[in-house]
Amino acid sequence: MRASEIAGNPKEGKTCFATALAHAVAAGTRPASPFSIFLLPSSRSSPAAHLPTPAKAILSSVKPSYRQIADLFGLPIPDEAALPPEDDILSLRRRIGQTGQESRDMGFGAMVAGRYEEAVEHFKRAVEQDGPDSAEAKISLGEALEAMGHAPQALRQFLEAQRAHASDRNPYLALADLYRRHGRFKQSIENLHRAVEATPDDAYCHFKLAEALDQSGHPTHALAAIQGAIAVEPTDAFYHYWMGNLLIRLNRYDQALAALQAAIELSPGDDHFFVRAAVAFWGAGKRAEAIRALRLATDLAPDNASHQVALAMLLERDGQLVEASEARANLGELDRYDQDTVSRLEIELDEAESAKP
Repeated sequence: MRASEIAGNPKEGKTCFATALAHAVAAGTRPASPFSIFLLPSSRSSPAAHLPTPAKAILSSVKPSYRQIADLFGLPIPDEAALPPEDDILSLRRRIGQTGQESRDMGFGAMVAGRYEEAVEHFKRAVEQDGPDSAEAKISLGEALEAMGHAPQALRQFLEAQRAHASDRNPYLALADLYRRHGRFKQSIENLHRAVEATPDDAYCHFKLAEALDQSGHPTHALAAIQGAIAVEPTDAFYHYWMGNLLIRLNRYDQALAALQAAIELSPGDDHFFVRAAVAFWGAGKRAEAIRALRLATDLAPDNASHQVALAMLLERDGQLVEASEARANLGELDRYDQDTVSRLEIELDEAESAKP
């Protein structure tokens, strides 16, 4: 019985809770603290509603902390004599998926836990179960092999998936990421172009192409690619925001403002969008609007110290020293992330001022 099934049957609660603890231990997922299993989202729901699939028994050596928890909540603990041998419990960690989907799920679980060799075995089994033409299984196997440092073997899996599914974006994306991580930007971009050709109505492929072009030093080509993503998904605020940032770096502030305005209209509660708009306004020579945009950012996120410092910075540059002092009042010490954010903003403002005709 799965956890979702237990959730609909409160009567299973006490029995399943004890055995679920066993399952967590047997599967190698024992909580870091014995009390962490009680951190449930709702006190009105059954504890079993949020537990993994129960096993048949718990470890033959039950730790006192688990006994104390069971005693506290009146939960049954099986007799020691009825427990299976330790080897049987350990074998649960190496259980085998009965279908390709089960094998992939186990492989993903092993990947998250950092057990890459185990993940490779699960994904190899998924390839056998799904058939040699399964792109999903081969891509997962390739990703696990790459995580182990076996890039050539990973490349082989991705290429086989691509040959079997020329109209599928995922093999091209996997190849592009592999090439990019190994500094082969030309091959990465070629595969992203193929992904766009295979699925022209997929905005994410256009975005990945834009990102790769930008990272490889071709921002103007990246601009064309991100416009392709926006053409496919015009209501996605992130793509407008990304284009606005790119245009800021190209010192095209008026165009950046148009892109960031679209992002803000689509997602008016995002304070970071207003900070970026402030930079664009400043570069376009609209200082009052830049300061107003930062005030809106601080209103949306009053606890963000970097916004307060950025506002004070703009006020000082505009000669409003009293207001700048008020903005800096009662500020705590900036953490490292805030300091980096403010430093980058200061560089952008310097560049915006130097770019003015």
